[in-house]
Amino acid sequence: MKTLFKNLLQRVKHGEADAEFIEEVRHALKDGILTDDERFWLLERHADLKAGDVTSPN
Repeated sequence: MKTLFKNLLQRVKHGEADAEFIEEVRHALKDGILTDDERFWLLERHADLKAGDVTSPN
C-alpha cells in the first residue's frame, strides 16, 4: 500500500511539473520564435522542475 501511495504521489508531482513546464513553453513560443537563450532556459527549467521525460511518448 505504501508503494502504491508513493507511486501515485510521484505521478501527481510529475503532472504538476509537466503542466508548469508546458505553460512556460507556450510563453516562450508566444512570438513564434524560439531563440537559443529560450531553448537553454527551457532545458534548465525542465530539469529544475523535474518534469517528465520529454523523449517519452507516454
